[in-house]
Amino acid sequence: MLALLPGEEIITSSNNDVLVLTNRRLYCNFNKYGQQHEQTITLENITSCEMIVVNYFWLLIIAAVLVIVVLAVAQTNPTPLLLVALFCAIGYFATKRSEVVIYSSGTKIKIQTGKLTTEQIKSFMSKVEDARNRRLATVH
Repeated sequence: MLALLPGEEIITSSNNDVLVLTNRRLYCNFNKYGQQHEQTITLENITSCEMIVVNYFWLLIIAAVLVIVVLAVAQTNPTPLLLVALFCAIGYFATKRSEVVIYSSGTKIKIQTGKLTTEQIKSFMSKVEDARNRRLATVH
C-alpha cells in the first residue's frame, strides 16, 4: 500500500488500489506472472495518457467467413466448421480489452482496465491530466 508523503492527498484510486492518484504522483501496484510490481511517476513528469482498445478482429472475420462457407456449400455435416466459427467468435470477445498507458520521459505505467467503461477510463485520464496541471502550477 502507498505510504503518503507529508502534504500528499489521495485524489482517486481504483477499487483494488492498483492505481492511486494523489496530488503529487501516480502510484501503480500490481502482480504480473507472480511478480510484484510497484511504480510511481510524479505528476510533473507525466508527458501523456493513452487509452488503447486491444482486440483481434481477424477472429471475427474468420468466424463470419466460416459461417458463409457453411451456408453456401451446405455440407452434409457442417458441425465442425460451425464449432470453429463459434470458437473464433468466443475468442474475439474473450480477448477484447482496454488498457490505459501513462507516459513519462523515462518510463510508462500500463494497466489493463478490466470491466471499466470507456467513460470511466476517460474520467480517470481527465483526473490525471487535471492533477498534473495543478501540480505544475504549484511547482513552477
